[in-house]
Amino acid sequence: MDPRALLRLEAALEYGVAPEGDTIPVTPENSRDVPLATVARFADGYELLFREGLSDEERARFTERGAPQLFAAAPEALTYRIIDCRWYIIDRVLDRAEFPDVSERDGRFVIERDGQIVAEAWSSQDGEHAVEVEVETHVDYRRRGYGRQVVAAWAHSVRRAGKIAFYSHLMTNEASRALAASLGAVWFADTRELFPEG
Repeated sequence: MDPRALLRLEAALEYGVAPEGDTIPVTPENSRDVPLATVARFADGYELLFREGLSDEERARFTERGAPQLFAAAPEALTYRIIDCRWYIIDRVLDRAEFPDVSERDGRFVIERDGQIVAEAWSSQDGEHAVEVEVETHVDYRRRGYGRQVVAAWAHSVRRAGKIAFYSHLMTNEASRALAASLGAVWFADTRELFPEG
């Protein structure tokens, strides 16, 4: 699937409404979540998306600076709260042998040790065509492959349902980057969301 189409599908999943042109519509349900601007970096270029209702003046400031410069600027050099993420899809149906320790409970994929859940993955956003994963591993049980197993089980379920499986992480999260690589996740975009400070 085209990376730009994937970005729009993910935005529709996250904000509950698909972008219209270069604008992300604002609804009562998503008004706190939609950034002023999103800069997406793909293998072959950039794209800028803007919050609906952004003033012409503010939109022009983003446009004049340019997507590559907005993405490359150090966060402290910008007068916005910044969230930088890397986006992937898990586009294969993983084999059950890749998650032998996982059980499913109420739509969550978990691993238990010592009488407690030590790792779990679940759908943080679930739409008609795509789903995004959230994963947590207890600090005392990290670096044992448990996060990989629960995400693999989640992706297995999502792909068998015929949906796109989205995985993302903050750009600074090396453990999540390694998890994506271990699953053979396919990178499609990096994003920088710019929110008002405060």
